[in-house]
Amino acid sequence: MKGWEKIAFGIGGATFVSALFWGALTSTNSPGIPVANGNTEGFDHELPHSGKLSEKVEWGKPSPQGGPDWIFDIFTPPVIFFDEVTGAFTVTPPFQEEAGRVDDFELRLLGIRREPYPFQLVAYAGNPGQYVLTLENLDSGKDVFCAPGETLAEHRIRVERFMETREVPPALREGSTEAFDLVGQATITDLDTNQTYVLRHSQMAYLDQPSGVFSNPEGTQIILRKGQSWQSSKSSYTLLGINADDRQVTVEKSSLVEGDISQKILQLAHEDNPSDLTIHHTTGSDSPPEVF
Repeated sequence: MKGWEKIAFGIGGATFVSALFWGALTSTNSPGIPVANGNTEGFDHELPHSGKLSEKVEWGKPSPQGGPDWIFDIFTPPVIFFDEVTGAFTVTPPFQEEAGRVDDFELRLLGIRREPYPFQLVAYAGNPGQYVLTLENLDSGKDVFCAPGETLAEHRIRVERFMETREVPPALREGSTEAFDLVGQATITDLDTNQTYVLRHSQMAYLDQPSGVFSNPEGTQIILRKGQSWQSSKSSYTLLGINADDRQVTVEKSSLVEGDISQKILQLAHEDNPSDLTIHHTTGSDSPPEVF
């Protein structure tokens, strides 16, 4: 035989012997290896699993996270609140209930403003010594008629005197001085504070001290002057002082349940005072006198 024929014969013989050996193995039912003969009764093999599904799995405690080598961090989106009183969004809760704080102070400072005096001189008639004045009561919206020297006990004011002055309108001050206006002004005394105010015809008169504008948790606006109080079902709040330059007020809280008394300084949270807060005026008036 030639050399290549010997090699081919050897490979063929080895292949035949391997085939016989494999056939002998597959014809024997080996343990754990079922024979696929169309009958599955003897196929009782189960897949391995870690245990029954009803078993309680005990997880190990996680390894501590942090330290100088910790390079990951958690990003928490900011929480945005909407203040229904001011109509603006804020990153701080507008009221204590939303903040979840122990402090249950119920007043929130909205602004500091000059408050008009409750009575304004809107008209007058007559001659010197016989003037009749018309004062508008801003609280009721009604007109009050009085004369110089009269005390209005119901309204807690006294009309001290009245006079007319000649004033040059601002538009004519740099020019001619021949034209002038007659301006009436009444001097009155507030019987509650003993303060004196000058009411000028058709000009707004203001209180000496500004007022604080507050809101309660229900969103109701509350206007307090120094010394005035507002009471809820739990506490009474008294405005002790106003610092208009620093835009802050001092309020004293007195608990109606526990009797505790505390003071708190409230600071304006924004730059704009609520200048659009106006006093409500009604149209009713008392009957005018028959003779002027």
